[in-house]
Amino acid sequence: MGPMRPQITRIIRDLQDKDEDIATYAAMNVLRLKEIREDEISALIPVLRQSTTHVNIAVRFFAKKALNEVKLQIRKFPKLAATFDQLRDETRSASWQDLLTEIRSA
Repeated sequence: MGPMRPQITRIIRDLQDKDEDIATYAAMNVLRLKEIREDEISALIPVLRQSTTHVNIAVRFFAKKALNEVKLQIRKFPKLAATFDQLRDETRSASWQDLLTEIRSA
């Protein structure tokens, strides 16, 4: 697969920038990517998820759009898709279990 492309490294760095215009532009650049490799998807998803909670609405908006686009790309990689499905299922079950525990203790 090789090292991550400089373009992706720059996007990840810029998504975390304090300047909201730079972060917004980085999220928009994800939408312009023609293809995203498996290792790049794994690197982008956590940063995009974090960006969806940004204080600036433009950053949140474009980060959500970019995250959805990256998630669509996951289906090209069955092993990666299975890993993310498993993580999602574990998160859901843990969340429900935590909620039920809280309800019982209340």
